[in-house]
Order: sequence, then C-alpha cells, then structure tokens
Amino acid sequence: MTGDMCATFVGVSSGDILFLRDELPAMNALLEKLDDAEELLDPDAKHWRKQVREMAYDIEDCIDDLSSNVASVDVRAGFVDKASHFLRTCRAHLEAAWQVKELKTRLLEINERRKRYRAEDSISSTASPVIVGFGGLARQDHLC
Repeated sequence: MTGDMCATFVGVSSGDILFLRDELPAMNALLEKLDDAEELLDPDAKHWRKQVREMAYDIEDCIDDLSSNVASVDVRAGFVDKASHFLRTCRAHLEAAWQVKELKTRLLEINERRKRYRAEDSISSTASPVIVGFGGLARQDHLC
C-alpha cells in the first residue's frame, strides 16, 4: 500500500511496472536475434543494440530494486519503528517510481530514434532475413 501511494504520487502505476516486466523478455529475445546476426549489422544497428542492452540491464536493476523494497514492518513494532519504516520505504518507492518513469521515457526515445534512422534497414539483406523489432518496446499505447 505504501509503495502504491508513493508511486501514484509520482504518476507511476502498477501497470507501468508490469509494462517493464513484460518488455524485458521481448528485449532479451531481440538481443539474441541481433547477436545471432552480428556479421550482418552495420555500426548504427550495433549502436542501437548496445542501447537496448543497456536498457535491459537498467530495467533488471529497477525490478530488483522494487522487489527488495517490499519488506514489511514487524507487527509488534512500536509507533516510532512503524513511522520510520514507512518513511524509509516511501522514499525507496518514490525513487523507484522516478526510475520507472525515466526508463519508460528512455524506451520511447530509443524507439523513436530507431524509427527516425531506420535501424532495421542497417541489417544486410544479402543473407537470410532477420526480423528485427522492439517487440512492442515503448509503444505509445503502453505509456502514461
């Protein structure tokens, strides 16, 4: 409850967190495809792949941070301990909410940049076709 209140204060919903959790496997699958097509990628596509990889790492870290902040306070704790726990967890949830918001913004920017410079055209068409896409990464309909 504390986390939801703090995150909502920043404008992040539990759907935003689920969005990141759902994006991560799609990003990892894309990275595998791009790694398999290493020799077919030009420098632009390699740079894009690097950005996606860094985002995947950042999302994993964010999800880990969110998971570690779920600890509850002891029922037998006194008022001061409960208040202290509330403030600590609220701060942690606010920081995590800002991080979720930032990650979603970065995902959108990377996707827009990919569209602008057409990174998938950077894969050689001489070899067998490789389907490259974000698997929904930072689609407008998933954003706030």
